[in-house]
Amino acid sequence: MRFVLALMTLVLGVSALAAAQDYPLSRQWERSIASLPADPIAAAAMLNRLYARTGIPLSYWVSAESAERFFEHPPQGLEMHEHPCGAVAFAKASTIPPQDSRLDGEDAIELNSAGVELRRWPLPTDQRVLAVQGDELVVKLYARSRSDLGLAIRPDGRYRVVPAAIPHEPVMVQCPPTKAFGESAYVRCADFASGGGVKRIIAYQGPCT
Repeated sequence: MRFVLALMTLVLGVSALAAAQDYPLSRQWERSIASLPADPIAAAAMLNRLYARTGIPLSYWVSAESAERFFEHPPQGLEMHEHPCGAVAFAKASTIPPQDSRLDGEDAIELNSAGVELRRWPLPTDQRVLAVQGDELVVKLYARSRSDLGLAIRPDGRYRVVPAAIPHEPVMVQCPPTKAFGESAYVRCADFASGGGVKRIIAYQGPCT
């Protein structure tokens, strides 16, 4: 997916598309972030309340088939942005990824030492995994200069905003053998200590640059 989008960016150019776009959703998100209280617990609660029905606006890959059409005919109602590896859309949805065939997310996968998949979480684009707590994977929520907010995502795609407290810093390790990410050069694996001292290996793709 990333390779295809990167190639399309070089051939078609996303900048012309971005220049023709207005960004009402981004402006609304910026206003919401600016109004948050300083306390991360209160800020997380406020965002969960404000976006309870629609979901938080997050970035997703635009599928290759859709992106090719969108370069020629920018879509109405879909906020698209430039990205080093293709086209991304900023969209609200109550689950990750949105129920929109034009948009794709990414995945984080829990592996055992032999590379067997134990659990999988859907992710927005370009995420940094902060922690794993039970069946929730906590990733960074990109909200201007706020570094104290995260998203706790469940395997079924439901999520909530949480304070981004990291009980234990992950240790980057060599990935067990897996074909889940194909030939991607961005795959990384982190060893997280969960409750009771149990270590859990999470494989995911780092930001595409």
